[in-house]
Amino acid sequence: MISRLRRFKVTTRILGLVCFLILVMVAEMGFLLSEMQQLRQGSQQQQTTVSEQNRWLDHQATQIQLQTVNQQRLLQAQQVQKTFSDMIFWYFDGTVTQYYESLNNATGAADLLESQLRALNATPDAAGITGQLLENLMAYRTLMNNAGNYYQQGKITWPGLKSAMPTSSPIPLTNNC
Repeated sequence: MISRLRRFKVTTRILGLVCFLILVMVAEMGFLLSEMQQLRQGSQQQQTTVSEQNRWLDHQATQIQLQTVNQQRLLQAQQVQKTFSDMIFWYFDGTVTQYYESLNNATGAADLLESQLRALNATPDAAGITGQLLENLMAYRTLMNNAGNYYQQGKITWPGLKSAMPTSSPIPLTNNC
């Protein structure tokens, strides 16, 4: 092979070598460009995947935040329900037994219920419902306080009524009414 190259002039051999090196460089550049293109496509695909994952994570974060708010409202509603049950129990216990502690517990439960409903009324979602509930609570408190007062008045006036009645009354008067 070397003997064949000796037939060509030195300048021809150098020009051939230069052309060969230029062809190798062009091939190398073409290979590098194709690899760079593949890397760019892979990078764009990864960027698209990452942006989709970020959108999904943002959506999940929003969902978790909404669930947290809903769970807090459910917890508030459960507390309101418990306080309402306590209030009903203490009002009826206080009305029947006339224990001042029961009446005080009923008033305390009603006050707590009112504050809980006012806190719920501050949220825009529940404002319409809790406004009506607050009105109903005020009416119920008035009714139960009046019932306790009437019961107290009946206990006070009943013995006086019994002594003022003639003893030959056809209606038996007892405290078991």
